[in-house]
Amino acid sequence: MLIVKGITKQYAGSVVPAVDHFSFAFPDSGFFFILGKSGSGKTTLLNMLGGLEHTSVGEISFDNYNLSDMSPGELDHYRNLNVGFIFQENNLLPDLTVSQNLAIALALQETGTKLTEMNTRQISDVLRQVDLPGYEDRPIAELSGGEKQRVAIARALIKDPSVIFADEPTGDLDPASGRAVFTLLKALSRSRLVIAVTHDVDAAGTFADGVITLSEGKTVSASAAKGCDRFASYRLSVTTTADSRPAVTEYSEPSGLLEALSELLYSKVSDVTISIQAPVVKTAPPGDPGSAAAISEPASVTQTSGLSAPMKTTRRLSLSDSLFFAGKFAQRRLFHLILTVLLLSLSFLLLTITLFFSAYEEGLVLSAYFNRYRPSVLPPALPVSYENGLMDTVSHDLQSGPVFAAAIDRAAGSEKRIGLKKGVLLTTDPALSGVRFFPDTTVYFLSAENDPPFPLKEGSLPKTDSEICLTDYLAKQLAVSPGDTVLYDRFPMTVAGILATDYLEYSLEDKLQSHSSMYTLYYFSYRYNVAVTTDAFRLRHLAALETLRLPYSNFLLSSYETRYFSSAGTLSFGGLKDPSSVALVAGKLPSGPSEILVSRQFAQQNQIPISEPAFSERSLRYDFLNSHADRYGSCYSDAVDLSAVFPGGIVIAGVYESASTDPDVLISPGSWEVLLRLYGTDHYYDGYAVDCSSLSRYDSFVRSALAQSLQFEEPAARQIASFRLILREVSPVLTVLAVLVSLLAAALLVYYISLSIKKNLRSVGILRALGASSRDVSQIFLCITLLVYALSLLLGLLSAAGFVLFINRLYQSRLTENLYSILPWNHRLFALQLLATLALTILASVIPLRFLSRMSPAEIIRQS
Repeated sequence: MLIVKGITKQYAGSVVPAVDHFSFAFPDSGFFFILGKSGSGKTTLLNMLGGLEHTSVGEISFDNYNLSDMSPGELDHYRNLNVGFIFQENNLLPDLTVSQNLAIALALQETGTKLTEMNTRQISDVLRQVDLPGYEDRPIAELSGGEKQRVAIARALIKDPSVIFADEPTGDLDPASGRAVFTLLKALSRSRLVIAVTHDVDAAGTFADGVITLSEGKTVSASAAKGCDRFASYRLSVTTTADSRPAVTEYSEPSGLLEALSELLYSKVSDVTISIQAPVVKTAPPGDPGSAAAISEPASVTQTSGLSAPMKTTRRLSLSDSLFFAGKFAQRRLFHLILTVLLLSLSFLLLTITLFFSAYEEGLVLSAYFNRYRPSVLPPALPVSYENGLMDTVSHDLQSGPVFAAAIDRAAGSEKRIGLKKGVLLTTDPALSGVRFFPDTTVYFLSAENDPPFPLKEGSLPKTDSEICLTDYLAKQLAVSPGDTVLYDRFPMTVAGILATDYLEYSLEDKLQSHSSMYTLYYFSYRYNVAVTTDAFRLRHLAALETLRLPYSNFLLSSYETRYFSSAGTLSFGGLKDPSSVALVAGKLPSGPSEILVSRQFAQQNQIPISEPAFSERSLRYDFLNSHADRYGSCYSDAVDLSAVFPGGIVIAGVYESASTDPDVLISPGSWEVLLRLYGTDHYYDGYAVDCSSLSRYDSFVRSALAQSLQFEEPAARQIASFRLILREVSPVLTVLAVLVSLLAAALLVYYISLSIKKNLRSVGILRALGASSRDVSQIFLCITLLVYALSLLLGLLSAAGFVLFINRLYQSRLTENLYSILPWNHRLFALQLLATLALTILASVIPLRFLSRMSPAEIIRQS
């Protein structure tokens, strides 16, 4: 029974209540009409009775439950199980078929099925009741107005509700169709309560069991039609032992009751209690709208039997149904969907690239490359830089010197460090008149602990300072075998053995003739055109040196820092071993360690006066800059610091007559010994290589090398280091761009969801009126959000994969011999991005959904 006590509805901003203190007691069955002019509060009253919105004041009681105290979720439950709505505009979902519109109501009940697995028999039965047999698969758009309204009645009826509310059910129909609808509703009212809002006074006089008239929200009259003082109905109540809540069905005729009992008795269920009641309902006297109807004490017959019957309960909208509605809703804003997906996919692409660039791990790429191709020797370099007096950044790659050697030792250990000389001339012809000589040879100097980086093919390893090993390629070019003699800087060296390489398999000779790729030149310098001797040869070679060409040594430029450290600051130095053999042009012979002689050619090039009066009148004194000072950031630590040889500076004592091969500067024997000692200890080698032949994996070595800021001269390693520098420059700009596009994409997503809600607001209101909860509606739009996310993810993933592939192919085209991926796919970062973007996407959709969840179903329908 539906009992209303003094309910009032006052809308915000309105002075006059939409409904003002309405009271009435409705019986369990019958056809009641609510009449009144437009704006009198009829629809608002119907909405409150149907649980579409709350009352401001008063109580609505249904089967002893107070609707006014119910939460939104409890009202959803009430509408789902007990209420059927028939709207003036039928409010069918136009994109669905007749069956799908009816199946929605069943999909929200536990006894029903999923929308995609609809109960066709139940739908067919209810369509026959409304005289629409065979209409299951008909599109809504193909139906007439009367047919649509019948489908709306069928949708209300299929839930078997206790109350049917009809809001202007014939407002858009012709008189004949309208009368047919009222006839159908009258027939339904025999077993349930039907309350209709209408302007049709004639229909109320013909069909009504009771009439309520409203004006400006107030009750003008409430009366029962003739014969409405008694409503007899037989109630069949079935209660199982598993659930004490009864399932109640009413029958207006005894034959219907007997038929239901017969069906139960022959069923195979057990443990039920059956109660049959025949109540008599009395209405209030005519003209007394404020009183409530009284219900007589029912006469009951209770029988216990081994029967059971299903209980009718609600359930959440299934995921498959939510996805179904999401697909339908999304199609209504297809252009905005495509635009949102494209912008989100662009955001996804930029975020992926930004993360991959920002977190680029050079060590992992290098390790993977070295582990694959296993180089036996690796020549490293140490990038250093400083800011000079002109505020310019000076950069330099160290390849020799004590600072560089110490960095290698920390990374790989001193036993792995091999000194080398580049561009050495090896020949078998002392006069260099024949063809058997080969320039640009790289010579590795092995200590007693080192083994050669290449296997021995024949002969033995060098053991003395006059023995040398050649690679098989170099031995072929010089046409020598073990035991033959070659000249190294005019030093005779015995070929002790031949080292094995793969130069034939690599087709080195053909590649040198046809083209000189980066790999070919690198392998030529460090693998094939190579000789190996002992570190003892270094001492022998130093003892025979007569001239050293030293960078950063032009003392005339010491007052000009930038010129001093340029290529113009290189001079050749020699020791003054035999003063009597020197032909003085001007000045005198050196008499101390700080006095020097310069050649006539050097003096003429640099405007040094060549005359006795000039030397007697003034002292030509100069200082060397300390090239190893901290402020130079080790940039010049690969060269001898002449300020350490001449701490007090130098004085040009005289000028000597020189040949073209003579040094620019002659220094005293003591200073020459100091210079040779410094040069031989730290600066003899042109560079260093790391022996990697014993490494099983390169990961640890690469990490240690990069920790010391070492880079490798191998082509792919140089490419990786250069790529990392490019990423360092590009990443900040790309990060800003990715953030801006992501913010724009998030805003567009919020706009799209808001637009989608607005476009589907009527459909949302219909679902809510049928009993769908706000969580069900949120789940539908969350599915739309996830659909947008999935499409964006797929497109963004394909774009990101294509971009990574493009970058790798671009760099592989430059180094075609040893193919590798310079930009690997970072699965960990990609997974983190998936989670982060998914969370942000869901968060963006929550903003418009929060506003929707605060609206009552009636508000949603009004705003649609």
